[in-house]
Amino acid sequence: DKVFFLGPMKTGTTSLSKLFTERGYKTCHGECAGETWSTMTHAHKADSKSLRDHDAFMDHGDHTDFEWLNQTYPTARFVLNTRSLRNWVVSKADHMRRKRVSAGCPPWGSDCAKDPHGFVSNSN
Repeated sequence: DKVFFLGPMKTGTTSLSKLFTERGYKTCHGECAGETWSTMTHAHKADSKSLRDHDAFMDHGDHTDFEWLNQTYPTARFVLNTRSLRNWVVSKADHMRRKRVSAGCPPWGSDCAKDPHGFVSNSN
């Protein structure tokens, strides 16, 4: 049976992915098989490679079409993974800072055209 974690990123999804992989699940952490699994739920593509070839899904679960998942996978388990708002905001900001720095950008601000993750815009 499939397991869908419906919480947002930065709510333990990396740890969950490692745990489920160690338990023999084929996990999809955000993007797999060149697809973002949550996007495939809105397209209602049960035959997509990411949904077909994996059995545990996490990261961006808050972007899924939960009703479609529930109808399409009636024996699946659904887990709402959460985190306190303050801790989530701090973790999300730190994640964005690390991504900017790794792209050669200053940690904060909008003065970086090199950011490959789309966190900033230089269209002033």
